[in-house]
Amino acid sequence: MKERENIIILSDDPNFNAGVALHINKSTSDYNIKTLPCTNLETDIVAQHDPKVILIDVHFPEMKELYIIQQLKENFPETQFLAILSQPDNIATLELINNNAHGAISYYDEAHTVTEALAKLDTDGSYLGLSIRKNLFSDYLSKESEAISAQLTSTESALLKEIASGVSSIESCDNFNLSAENYNTQRESILKRTGCSSNSGLALYTIMTLGVKNQ
Repeated sequence: MKERENIIILSDDPNFNAGVALHINKSTSDYNIKTLPCTNLETDIVAQHDPKVILIDVHFPEMKELYIIQQLKENFPETQFLAILSQPDNIATLELINNNAHGAISYYDEAHTVTEALAKLDTDGSYLGLSIRKNLFSDYLSKESEAISAQLTSTESALLKEIASGVSSIESCDNFNLSAENYNTQRESILKRTGCSSNSGLALYTIMTLGVKNQ
């Protein structure tokens, strides 16, 4: 039997903590859940629970939680951090990703996918919710660069942008006149060349490695 893993939900809103915990418990019994407030958070209490993942309620524009993540990361370098965003903001989301958050989901659009996010963090080490990805790539576009052309063909580069931004495989097949088999072959090539293992990983790769620039 699989050993239950410890996770912590951090928020000053008890309704948020209860809501996220409910979504997780409805889907799985794989986790021991501890809920804690962000304000006056004591690292000793966090250490007692020894969390594999910390889910944190992030508020814009203050983003005090970014400082909390940075502090906790110093004390718990093996712990993964999943930001749950009540009001997603693209610039702030990029800042979170650049500062030790391993993933992000939108609370109102994707709270029901939190268990999927936890599973992806476990297998892939990162996760970006589909809503977050679509919001990011609606405002930002990764432009052609030497980094792309050095690793990917022109078709793969264009397909990468669609995959990363959440375009479905059916839509991409239509856009590039590809069969399902050819699409899967192209996607596998992209994953191999970029060292990624999932579509959300490709989104993070596009953001972090290639650079996402304001249009």
